[in-house]
Amino acid sequence: RTSRRDLQAQFPMVDFCLVTHDEDKWRFGPNGEPPSQVQRRAVQFAHWLIARPEMEIAVVSHFTFLVKLLKALNWPRKRHSFDNCECKTLLLEIPADYSAPGPEGGTPASET
Repeated sequence: RTSRRDLQAQFPMVDFCLVTHDEDKWRFGPNGEPPSQVQRRAVQFAHWLIARPEMEIAVVSHFTFLVKLLKALNWPRKRHSFDNCECKTLLLEIPADYSAPGPEGGTPASET
């Protein structure tokens, strides 16, 4: 990915405070990031996403990460399909007795 410094210069209206490394730390050579690491990051992101106070949040990502994120959120569908540049609306239904998801799962989600 482009460095944080360059992205901040290109998009000054975006808050990059959660991007902790200037350079891409997820580069793992020619085969990319191991699937288990992608899943761990998706679970961490699910924790963060669910803890947010906002009622509407836009998530922009790559297909593989979105699939892992939906798995972390216990998305009920077996196959996940996204067209290139597709916008989808997802509704997270968080029960009152919610507890943070573990490494392999999360809260139910449904498509609207």
